[in-house]
Amino acid sequence: MVGIRNFAIRTALAAGVASAALAAGAASAQDSGTAAAEDDADRSVSANEIIVTATKRNERLVDVPMGVTVITGEELEKRQVRSFQDLTAFVPGLSIQTSSPVVTRLILRGLNAGGAGSTVAVYVDDSPIGSSNALLQGALLTSNLDTFDMAAIEVLKGPQGTLYGANSQGGLIKYVTNAPDTSGFSGRAQGEINSVDGGEIGYAVRGVVNAPLGEKAAIRASGFYQKLPGFIDDTNLGIEDVNSGKRYGGRLSLKVDATETLTARVTGFYQRLETRADPNVDVVGSPRTYALPGPDIFKPFAGDLEQRRYLLATRSQDFYNIGGELDWDLGGVTLESITSYSRAENRQLRDGGAGAAGYLPPASPAAPFGVPVSANFFLTNFLFGGQPTLLRGKEYFKLTKFTQELRLQSQGEGFLGWQIGGFYTHENTFSSQDQQFVNATTGAVITTPPGPGGEYTIDARYTEFAGFGEIDLRFSPRFEINAGIRYSTNDQRALLGVGNGFLGIPAGQPPSRQTINTDEDAVTFSVSPKWKVNEDTLIYGRVASGFRPGGPNLVPPNAPPNYPLGYKSDSTMNYELGFRTTLPDRSLSLDIAAYRIDWTDIQIISLVPLNNTIIGVTGNAGEARSEGVEFAVTARPSERLTFMVNGAYTEAKLQQDAPGIGGAKGDRLAWVPDLTLTLDGEYRLPLGGDTEGFFGFTASYVGERFTDFGTSIFATPHIPLPDYTTLSLRAGADIGKIRIEAYARNITDSRGMFTYSNAGAGAPTITGTKAIIQPRTFGLVVTSNF
Repeated sequence: MVGIRNFAIRTALAAGVASAALAAGAASAQDSGTAAAEDDADRSVSANEIIVTATKRNERLVDVPMGVTVITGEELEKRQVRSFQDLTAFVPGLSIQTSSPVVTRLILRGLNAGGAGSTVAVYVDDSPIGSSNALLQGALLTSNLDTFDMAAIEVLKGPQGTLYGANSQGGLIKYVTNAPDTSGFSGRAQGEINSVDGGEIGYAVRGVVNAPLGEKAAIRASGFYQKLPGFIDDTNLGIEDVNSGKRYGGRLSLKVDATETLTARVTGFYQRLETRADPNVDVVGSPRTYALPGPDIFKPFAGDLEQRRYLLATRSQDFYNIGGELDWDLGGVTLESITSYSRAENRQLRDGGAGAAGYLPPASPAAPFGVPVSANFFLTNFLFGGQPTLLRGKEYFKLTKFTQELRLQSQGEGFLGWQIGGFYTHENTFSSQDQQFVNATTGAVITTPPGPGGEYTIDARYTEFAGFGEIDLRFSPRFEINAGIRYSTNDQRALLGVGNGFLGIPAGQPPSRQTINTDEDAVTFSVSPKWKVNEDTLIYGRVASGFRPGGPNLVPPNAPPNYPLGYKSDSTMNYELGFRTTLPDRSLSLDIAAYRIDWTDIQIISLVPLNNTIIGVTGNAGEARSEGVEFAVTARPSERLTFMVNGAYTEAKLQQDAPGIGGAKGDRLAWVPDLTLTLDGEYRLPLGGDTEGFFGFTASYVGERFTDFGTSIFATPHIPLPDYTTLSLRAGADIGKIRIEAYARNITDSRGMFTYSNAGAGAPTITGTKAIIQPRTFGLVVTSNF
C-alpha cells in the first residue's frame, strides 16, 4: 500500500509540474499572439473541439468545472468499446462488478457498499433509464447498451444532485446518439468477425442510414446484431462454449426543424441481450466449512476454462426507450421539453442448487460437518419424493418508467446566466422469484411434497417531483461561479405477495399480501468557482451533494418484531479541485482532479434470520470516505502520432464499523481498484493516394480490489483479488470510404477477474467461482461509408 501511495503522490506531483508548464506555455503563446488574439473570449472554437452536453447545455470540455470524461464516437469505434466492460479502461475512476453482460454494477469514484440501489445514473440522450428504487435491483440490472452510431459517451464524476437528482451520487453516464442530419443522404455498413482463444467464433453486422426529408427534416435509422462468443465449457452438462450469447436491436430517430426557432426530435431505441451461462470458472475456493481460504483459492478446480452445473442458466434483457425533445428559442431564453418512456425486462433461469450445500460424510477437521456438496447433487442422487430432482431458480424483473422535464435557460454572455426546471417521473416495477423443484429427467415441475420452493412477488410504484435551478455569476471574462440547488420529493408503495412454501406459509393456507408506503424529501446543491487562466486553461473547485432514495422493506410472514420496515436515503458530499488545459496548437492536453467524497447513512444489505433461514434486507449503517486523484494526458508529437495516458488512484474505506455487513472501520469498499492505468497510442502513415494506414495499442492495468463484505459463517468475505494487466493491438487502413481494421485483444491471455465467490457453486462438490475477462481474441472489422 505504501508503494501505491507513493506512486500516486509522484503521479500527482508530476502532473502538477506538467500543469504549471502547460499553463505557462499556454499563457506565453497567448501573450506572443497577434493583437487580434488578445481577447481570448473572442476566439472561435476549433472544428475538433470536444463539446459536453451532459451539463444540460453545450459547453466546451475545457470549460466544465467538474471531473468529466468524453469518448467520441470515432474513439469508441477505433478502440472497440462496445460495453461497460470495455468502457472502464478509458474512464478514470470507473469500475464494475459483473458476473454476466446482463448483470453489471457500475461504480464511480469508489462508491459501492453492495446495496441494491444504483449510485450511478445512466441516460440515453436526455432520457433517464433504470430504476430509481432498490426493489428492482437497479444497481445490477442497468441496460448494457451497444455503442454503434453513438456521437459520444459522456461521464460526469462525483455527485450530480443539482441537475440529475436521485441515484447520481457517484456520477452519471450519458449515451449521446447521433441526430438526423438534413444536409444530405449518408450511411455506413460494418461487418466484424472474431475468434476467442479456447472458445468459439463471434461476429457482428451493423448499419446506419441518414436520409433528409426535404430541407426541414431528416430521419436516421440504425441496426445491429452481434453474436457473443462463448469460451467456458460445462463438463457436467457436456456443453462447450456454454456462455455464448447475442445482442441485437436498433434506433430510429426523426428530427424536424419546424421553424427557425423551433426544433423537435423523437428517438426510439430497442435492444435485446441474451446470454447462457455466466463466464465463470470453477476454482478451488474455500468450502463453506473452512474457517479461512487456502493459498490456491483462485486455481481452477478442473480445467482452465471449465465449470460444472446441473442446469443450464440463461439470462435475457429487453430494453425499450422512446424519447422526445423540443427546443424552442424564445428570444433571449430557450425552452426545452424532454419526455421519455422506457421499459426494461430481465429474465433469469439458474441452477438453484449450485449455491445450496448439503454435507456428506466423512467429516474431517477441515470439514467438520462432512464434505460439502451442491443441493442438486444431493437431490439427484438421493431421490426427493421418489423422483430424481433438481432445484431451479426462476426470476423476472420488469420496469416501466415515464419522465417529463421542462427547462428554461438564459442566452447570452452577460453577468448573470441561469436555468430553472422541473422534473417528474413515475415508475412501476414488478419482480418475482420462484424456487422450483423439477424432475431431473423430464424438467416437469414437482408440486408435491411441498418443500422450500415457492414464489414471491413485489409490485411497486415510485413517483418523484423535483424542481431545480442553477445560476452563473460571471464576475469577469476569467472568473465565474456556478451554483445550483434541487428539491426532490418521492412517494413509494410496495406490495409483497408470498406464495406457499417459500417463506414459511404452509401448504393449504392462502398466500400472504402486504402493502408498505414510504415518502421522503431531499435537498441537494452544488457550488463551482472556476478561473479561466486563458481560453484553453481552467482551474476549478467544486462542492456538491448527492443522494439515493430510501424506500420500503417488504415484511414477510412471521417476521420478528425488530424486522426493519424501511430504510432512508443515503447522501454524499463531494469536495473537488481540478485543472484542465490544452496547448493552443492542441499538441498536448492535461486533465487532473483530486477529490474527497464523504458518504453517510450508507444503504447496505444486512442479513436477518427468518424461519430457520437467513434473508437479506436493506438498511442504513455507518459512514465511508472515498478520496483520490484522476488524470488524463493526451500528447500529439506530430500530426500522425498520438499518445494518451489516464489513471486513477482511489482510497475508499469505511469510516465506522458496519457489523450488519461484517465491515470494520478502515476496511476498503468492495470492487474498487486502488489503482488503474491505461496507456494508448496510435500512429498513422500515408500509403499513397487516398489510403492511410494506422496501428495502435492499448495497455491497461487494474489494481487490487476486495470482494463484498459478509457475515456468513460458511464463507470468507472481503477477499483481496490480484491485479491484472491487459494489452490490445490494432492495425488497419482507411482506403477512401472503406476502413479495414484487425485487432488482438487481451493478447497476453490474462485471467483478470470481474468477480469472485469463494463458495457456492459447482457440481458435485461446492467450490469457488471466478468470472473472468474474455481470453485472447483476434478480430477483423470492415466498415464502408456511403
